[in-house]
Amino acid sequence: IIVAEMSTKDTLTDKKYTLKALDIADKNCEYVLGVVAQTHRPNNPGIMLLTPGISLTAKSDKHGQRYGHPDEAFVRRGIDVMIVGRGIYRDENPKLRAEMYRKIGWEAYTKRKNKE
Repeated sequence: IIVAEMSTKDTLTDKKYTLKALDIADKNCEYVLGVVAQTHRPNNPGIMLLTPGISLTAKSDKHGQRYGHPDEAFVRRGIDVMIVGRGIYRDENPKLRAEMYRKIGWEAYTKRKNKE
């Protein structure tokens, strides 16, 4: 899995880095399972797009983290896998919250697939 782009403001993964990482992924698709990115996806449809910074409620935080809702991520950006951190482990009931993310994520994914 290649990290091409992160969800935090002012990261070192600028556009030049991101495009180079995507190029490396495409040229080495027999070894690359996926790419971590926000807005760019590999040209090869066999490489998954994994996206961090998914939240049901937050848009940003005091650490510069920017969040997107599962609907926006799956339907508009076409991601394959959402990565959720604080939205689950900081909840009072992480197990219930994880199940909520799974359900909403699956619904968003199926919305996208139904549009294709």
